[in-house]
Amino acid sequence: MTDEQEDYSSKFAQTRRGNIHYLEFQQEGAPTICILPGFTMPAQLYVSMGKSLHSYNFSVIIVDYWGRGETMSPSDGNFALSSQISLVSTLLEHLQISKCHIIGISYGAAVASGLVSRSPDLVDKMAFISPLHFTDDSPSPLQKFVLGTSYIGPMILNWAAPSIIPDQIKAQFVHPEKHPEIVKEATRICLEQFKKNKSHAYAISKSISQFDNSDIEQVFAGLSTVNKKMLVFIGIDDRLINLTECKSWWTRWIQNAVICDCDDLGHLMYLEKERMVTKRLAKFF
Repeated sequence: MTDEQEDYSSKFAQTRRGNIHYLEFQQEGAPTICILPGFTMPAQLYVSMGKSLHSYNFSVIIVDYWGRGETMSPSDGNFALSSQISLVSTLLEHLQISKCHIIGISYGAAVASGLVSRSPDLVDKMAFISPLHFTDDSPSPLQKFVLGTSYIGPMILNWAAPSIIPDQIKAQFVHPEKHPEIVKEATRICLEQFKKNKSHAYAISKSISQFDNSDIEQVFAGLSTVNKKMLVFIGIDDRLINLTECKSWWTRWIQNAVICDCDDLGHLMYLEKERMVTKRLAKFF
């Protein structure tokens, strides 16, 4: 994951609810791809993917959700899924983007699903990488109560992050030992949020307390009425989702989706096999 600043711009969009941070790879006259990150992941983690897609002659926008990366908390304190969908919609409107391709990664797949249901004319083609659907990794009621409590939740997250995040990232690779530098850099980027963005721990605390599985299920269900070409990457060794249920659902309910079974890959396949993933994405778009 190289960080070559000259390839992209780090920008802010001023909105009524707060300033939205995003990264932009510009290519004059080229189609635009909007990358929607995972639940806690900052835009910076996807710079290498953005650079690769940019090399295929696409403009690329990578979004920081509320409280992630360099985007601060929203003025209304709403971190629910619907709020993140509104953030993306507001940003694209601010940038005067009338049509784009969407890549939803993990939790970002739910954000993408909600966005296309809300604004179908805005989206051309859609790709989902490791969609966070049929997962056993959702916050438990106890976790939501403890980690979602003001003051206590953010304090616990700040204290636990240095020991928990490295293990979480490593566990989402199938072969972390083959990619030590990528694992190390991904860990550094995720931990840096806690230092640079003073509202990050609070945002994750509130996002956990406001997390609702029924919201996730509802936005994915809405895809059954969406007439768009879709590409779905599912890692055969993804430990965060129920592989059988996930594949069965996409095959049964989303007739216009092409399913890519990715052997020997887990939830963070876009880091573990970035070249393969971006090449397939560029061909699809």
